[in-house]
Amino acid sequence: MKRRIIALVMAVLFLSISVLTGCNANKTEKAQLKVLALKGPTGIGLSKLWDNSDNNLTENKYEVTLTTDTSDVSAAAIAGTYDIIAMPVNLASVVFNKGADYSFLAVNTLGVLYVVENGNNINSLNDLKGKTVYTTGQGATPEYIINYVLKQNDIDPQTDLTLEFVADTSEISSKLAAGTIDVAIIPEPFVTSTKFASQTNNYRVALNLTEEWNKVSETSLVQGVIVVSNKLLKENKDAVKKFLKDYTDSVNYINNNKEDAAKIVAKYGIVPNEKVALNAIPNCNIVCVYGKQGVDYMKAMLGVLFEANPKAVGGKLPTDEFYAIVND
Repeated sequence: MKRRIIALVMAVLFLSISVLTGCNANKTEKAQLKVLALKGPTGIGLSKLWDNSDNNLTENKYEVTLTTDTSDVSAAAIAGTYDIIAMPVNLASVVFNKGADYSFLAVNTLGVLYVVENGNNINSLNDLKGKTVYTTGQGATPEYIINYVLKQNDIDPQTDLTLEFVADTSEISSKLAAGTIDVAIIPEPFVTSTKFASQTNNYRVALNLTEEWNKVSETSLVQGVIVVSNKLLKENKDAVKKFLKDYTDSVNYINNNKEDAAKIVAKYGIVPNEKVALNAIPNCNIVCVYGKQGVDYMKAMLGVLFEANPKAVGGKLPTDEFYAIVND
């Protein structure tokens, strides 16, 4: 009898240990990922991911940092201080050519540039001839996109019009709102915020530069991408796969739940306020294109930029080692 009791106790203990061991084996700790993004369209796609992470609803745990300065993004990539960085398309190539230990992971933003004016004079790109057009992004993606579209329409950006580059888009927005300048090329969400701030009744969106791009190029207009640390890619590829899932879920939510998304985007300071976010999101072309399709988008876009101006991509096109295909 005693032997049976001892055997039964041992069996129960063994079963308990097995169950506990199994639970511990199945319990995985979330990866802690540091993410850097620019405010505006490049960062909008991360907003629901950020909110979900704060509420412990994501596959990984994310610490998100925002900046308004592309030089911060470039410096962070060179230093290798973040696991994931959302940045302008050409800058990803530039920092790779400078030795940044990151790989292209996904396209996250398509075209967001618009020609706006105080008046009703601009109905085609040819109408820009002879005008002073204020814009931003000198030496960066916006300048190269603008120059490409103009040249493809037989408009010389050096002689047929004056492109007045201003460092801060908010400065252009303020002048447009005050009515002190007439024509500009600016991105969302500044297009929308200027509309709400305008002190004139004749501010309008004259041209969608994405539509103009599509008329002269078979390449999708890519403006923002996500790069991943090669260290993370090598040491924890599963965390990268989970990020892509979390990010895809975030993008889908933002595009399909604009009112709720606007609240989240405003809460995290990615755009100035909820009203601007609600009206700007539909025009920001937020996407998550990865795998082979993402690589094809990226290579095609960099090819166009390189042909237009090799300096745009850092002097040369990235090697194949630059492209990470995950979950394809």
